[in-house]
Amino acid sequence: KLSKLYLKNNFVEDVGSQHLGNALRKNRIFDSANSQFGTVGIQYLADALQENTTLLRLHFEENDVGDLEAQYLANILHANRTLNTFLIGSNPFGHHGAHRLADALCNNLPKLCPAATSSTIGSYPYAVFIDQNNKIYVTNQQMSSVQVWINDSSLPKTIAIRNNNYPISLFVTDDGTIYVDDNNNYVTSWLLNKTGNQSSLYTGETCYGLFIDKNNSLYCSLSDNHIVITRSLNRSDNQTAIVAGSNCFGFLGNSLYYPRGIIVDTNYSLCVADCQNHRVQLFRLGAGNTTTIAGWGPPVTITLYYPSIF
Repeated sequence: KLSKLYLKNNFVEDVGSQHLGNALRKNRIFDSANSQFGTVGIQYLADALQENTTLLRLHFEENDVGDLEAQYLANILHANRTLNTFLIGSNPFGHHGAHRLADALCNNLPKLCPAATSSTIGSYPYAVFIDQNNKIYVTNQQMSSVQVWINDSSLPKTIAIRNNNYPISLFVTDDGTIYVDDNNNYVTSWLLNKTGNQSSLYTGETCYGLFIDKNNSLYCSLSDNHIVITRSLNRSDNQTAIVAGSNCFGFLGNSLYYPRGIIVDTNYSLCVADCQNHRVQLFRLGAGNTTTIAGWGPPVTITLYYPSIF
């Protein structure tokens, strides 16, 4: 079935927009940059997209969106909880339109249960992850589990981690696979509605931070070894490579001191929460040096104190 519709650089106008609106209730990606919809056409599309419960990306650049049209688009954001990319550059709306969109974006966030307590998530919720569908994942060390809140539910689903271990870090891929460090030298993968873990990856030490990039490479911060390693999930062997740090704590730019949280961007640059050095380090792919982007060290920026997660 159709999940992506690329319509940019077309002269659609109002009537065409009405027909398109009837077909846009299930798409995940809608790229309509520079399509000249018109005010009424944008209203038709906005009405249809408010009923779309799967939309992830909306491209609406260069569509002559003024303040009124911005309100129609804001209505999408008020109704939609799955959207994670909204591009609306090169449009002439003013401060009224910007205000309406900003209000809607504030609403387009996952809702946490206001009554959450330690009995709900345990005393040590070491890691939290929110996916593109606004599911909330929390490691509950007291229950040796990962708890998942879906669609603003106040009651979570529970995934029991093997051998009653204490989960440390987690990452969830776009297809819903949940990767968890079980605090016993393994990263295990799980699916929400299936019993038992799907695979186990030996890491040799506890991963205090996990990330999986768009090439399906897993990154793991081995805090006790002061390094970040990576391995491809597309390979069957257990071959790893060090991408940051040097197996010995240090203070110079390329060294780490108990690294924790990690993020890899679309250019494969690695950001590391260098915990005991009170800073965040940026390791660019192929670059020989690193940059301190926050915390201790030149250039002095935001002061940090034991940064651990992003």
